Amino acid sequence: MNQGRIKVLVIVDDAEKREWIVCCLEKAGYYPTIGATSEEGIKKFRQDGPQVIIMNYDPEQPLIRAFTAEINKDVTILVLGPDDEKMEFEAFDQGADTYLKKDATPKEVVARLKILLRSSPRRRVKVE
Repeated sequence: MNQGRIKVLVIVDDAEKREWIVCCLEKAGYYPTIGATSEEGIKKFRQDGPQVIIMNYDPEQPLIRAFTAEINKDVTILVLGPDDEKMEFEAFDQGADTYLKKDATPKEVVARLKILLRSSPRRRVKVE
C-alpha cells in the first residue's frame, strides 16, 4: 500500500517503541524519519519538512507549540501521552490533531494516522 511517500517524523523517547512504529509506518508505505530527542526532532522537522509528526506529549517540553509556531496547519500532529484527560486537552489546546494513550500499539498509531489523513479536508491526502 503506497501512501504517496508521506513523510512522518517520529519523536518518541522509548527506543523500542519508536523502532516498532517506524517499522509499521514503512510497511504501510510511509517515509518515516526519527528524532530521538526533542532537539533532534526540531532539527529533523526543519530539515525534512514532514507532513505528519508523531510525538510524545510532555507538558514540561511543549514541542507541539514549537512546531505549530513554525508550521502551517497542513501538518498533522499525532500525540502519544498518558491516560490523563487533562493532559489530553492540553495537547489539543496546543495544536495536536489527535491523542493516543502512550501504550497504544504501533499498529494502532498507523491506523489512527490513516484515519486522520483520510478524514481531514484540510489535508487532502488520498489514503488507500
